[in-house]
Amino acid sequence: MPSNNYYPRNEPGFIQWCIDFFLYLASHLPGWGLDPTEEASLKSDFDTFQNAYNHYHDPDHKTPANRVAKDTAKKGFEKRLRAYVKEHLAFNHLLTDADRRALGINVPEPGPHPPHPLPTSFPILTFGTQTAAWLYMHLIDSVTKHRAKPFGVQGAEYRCGICETPPVNPEDLPEVGFITRWPHIFKFRKEDSSKIFCVCARWENTRGEKGPWSEIYRVIIP
Repeated sequence: MPSNNYYPRNEPGFIQWCIDFFLYLASHLPGWGLDPTEEASLKSDFDTFQNAYNHYHDPDHKTPANRVAKDTAKKGFEKRLRAYVKEHLAFNHLLTDADRRALGINVPEPGPHPPHPLPTSFPILTFGTQTAAWLYMHLIDSVTKHRAKPFGVQGAEYRCGICETPPVNPEDLPEVGFITRWPHIFKFRKEDSSKIFCVCARWENTRGEKGPWSEIYRVIIP
């Protein structure tokens, strides 16, 4: 991303930009491998700012204190918005440049890429089942044995599905996603309890180059 100045500076224009951004984002979350709860949290911060903006511009409430409240809400939301775009949208390989234009964010500029190597390690997956019908997935690097991403890695692509017998080829698993933070939560229907869930993952660097797949794990859905 060349800069953070991809949205309007004036507040009415910024609010309309955000409305369009969230409409497009919400309709594409599953296909981009994004967590809807994180999007909902970001949207809640926008709603807080928009409500503070509307409150301040009501002639009966246009006070210095309400202006401070508006500006504080905007500043907090903008910080989270820029971080979300950078982490989840700017270099997510599941988005096209057309998607980024529709979102109103910058398209990465062509040119030299940072010297980040092709991933040679793979994620080791571990799972937690603290909540019924939820499966928590952690990733550990096979070389460093740490939960932190290896150098140059922006996240992990995963493939998954409910299956009695795990396929030999990860590409045969029906669902695909991309994550940059963990634990990642898979949420299931109650009727899926006790079924077998199959999942594997591989690292991806900032140039979209992918490392080797992990083994295909079989986990009982809680």
